[in-house]
This record gives sequence, C-alpha cells and structure tokens, in this order.
Amino acid sequence: MPDGPGLALIAQDLGDAHPGSVLGTHHEHDEACLIVDPERILDVLRWLRETPGQEYGFLSSLHGVDCLPAEPRFGVVYELLNRNRVERLRVRAALADPGGEALPELDSCVETFPTAEFQEREAYDFFGIVFR
Repeated sequence: MPDGPGLALIAQDLGDAHPGSVLGTHHEHDEACLIVDPERILDVLRWLRETPGQEYGFLSSLHGVDCLPAEPRFGVVYELLNRNRVERLRVRAALADPGGEALPELDSCVETFPTAEFQEREAYDFFGIVFR
C-alpha cells in the first residue's frame, strides 16, 4: 500500500496530468484511497493503469455503496492492484442522489478493465447505479 506521503505524491502527479480529477485522499489502517471527480473516473483509472511507475493493472473489485443519509449518497469504489509491487490502491467516486426516478450515473470502465462488466452489473442491480 502506498503510505500517506506516497498517496499524496500519486494524487499530485495525477492532478498534474488531469487537473481537477483528484478531490482528496484518505489513508487509514494502511489503506490508501484517492477520492476522485466521478466525471473524470476513466481518466484516473487509465492513468493509474498505464503510467510508468504506477501500473495498477489489475482491478480486484468494484463495488457500489449507499451512504444514506450522507450526501453524496452513492458511490463506486475500485480496488486496484500493482501486482509487481504487491500494492493495493482504492479509488472512490461519490455520486449525488439525482432524486425522483432518475438514477445515479457513472462512466463504465469495461474497456479499461474487462472484468468490471459483471461487477458494474451487480452495482446496478443492488444500488441502481447506471454505468454509461
């Protein structure tokens, strides 16, 4: 796992490559998490996968969350692995409840991580998160 300073460096480099994509970081219990703009999720995931020195090329899980009554209510959490360094990084995109009959939406990462297809479908089934 990246330590706190390592996570801050990843966030800074990612922010330099894609300004505004990183909204914050969270490091607790040896778990590193990037909090990202949901509209930039594909930029973030591709950068983490393809950038030399990062190479988080394995999506170990994708899951939806419902944090009612907190706002933003919904979210999608991606667990990425760099298998060469045996290092895990969590990426979280928070999604506001659109209200009414509308459902929260997020871009699909299936082109970048084909194994996400089933997990995205499961997040839709359980949380109503639509993957574009």
